[in-house]
Amino acid sequence: MKRALNKIFDQITNLNYKFTPKSLASTKDNGLLSLDNDSLENVIKKIAANSSNPIEGIYNSFNDDGTKYRIGIIESSDKGTFGGIIIESNMRTFKKGDVIFELTSVGSNQYVGDYKFNTQYTGRRVVATLEGRMLKIQMGEADKAQIFIYAKVFPETNASGGAEASSNVSTNKQKARYSGSGVVISGNIIATNYHVIKDENQIGIVFNENDGAKEYNAKILCVDKQNDLALLSIKDSKYKPIENVPYTIASNLEDVGTKVFSMGYPLTQYLGDEIKTTDGIISSKTGYQGDITSYQISAPIQPGNSGGALFDLNGNLIGITSAGVQAADNVGYAIKSSYLLNLIESAPIEISVPKATNVSSSISSLVKKYTPYIVYIKVY
Repeated sequence: MKRALNKIFDQITNLNYKFTPKSLASTKDNGLLSLDNDSLENVIKKIAANSSNPIEGIYNSFNDDGTKYRIGIIESSDKGTFGGIIIESNMRTFKKGDVIFELTSVGSNQYVGDYKFNTQYTGRRVVATLEGRMLKIQMGEADKAQIFIYAKVFPETNASGGAEASSNVSTNKQKARYSGSGVVISGNIIATNYHVIKDENQIGIVFNENDGAKEYNAKILCVDKQNDLALLSIKDSKYKPIENVPYTIASNLEDVGTKVFSMGYPLTQYLGDEIKTTDGIISSKTGYQGDITSYQISAPIQPGNSGGALFDLNGNLIGITSAGVQAADNVGYAIKSSYLLNLIESAPIEISVPKATNVSSSISSLVKKYTPYIVYIKVY
């Protein structure tokens, strides 16, 4: 580790920045840089701004649990080896200048390496993938992995020096403050999480249609704050209400071990505006701390998935995805569809619940069939 870090120091030295390496004797307290003439972040920016390697730059953590940290990733003089250095953090575990991981390139935007930041994780192998402006780091075996998400915030241009392609999702010139996912229930009615739209001034519902993405204005129809559910009504003269929704809303409780898959729009700023799906099983009939309103699922749920759909393989909408746990092994939660049915029944207007014929099928064919009915929600 010390040898690899010294190589990173060599690159900083080449930029004529004065620094003093601190002791690396302790994994718990391995502060690295004491910069006299510039901040650590500015030094890393100088390196990244002149680099053609897409992984180099400044990243923010992207967590739902309140933890925040900012890291810089720069290449050492050993070509293809990178260090992830803490710039700032609200976590006691991390100190400015700590190297929390080392990565080695093994292919196009693919990396392997080790975590270094504390005695609990030191030396554990990781696999990292750079997808657009999002770095996803997986620690542990694929079926029991912990996933860490970092969003790239500098440089703001792509590796070839051109501007990042802007999303064509919205025709609204305003920038959305929040985003999430939703699922069509009937006609112009969309189900989502209450926490996605609770601070709304204006809501846009985006459909990825055959001739491109189209956004329509929507209003809140009714909410269930306690169970974190909401129904939205599209109020737009350009919108043609959907007919014949191809799935049912399950009223029965699903068994542990049932195969499921989620559909939604996580991390659109970094992953793009195409729909994403993850699969897994129902791990428990209760959610966080025994919450009876939710399922615990093994399908990973990321920021932006909130309000999306959870299906079984028989064409049933069995839940609305609501949260993920970054520090746990593939743990997500989904609000049971029975609570959604209760909200539909209490709505101020009559809503026809979809009653499609249940047909067992493959995930790939169901995803293709259901994609037009899963929406991207933008809150302005």
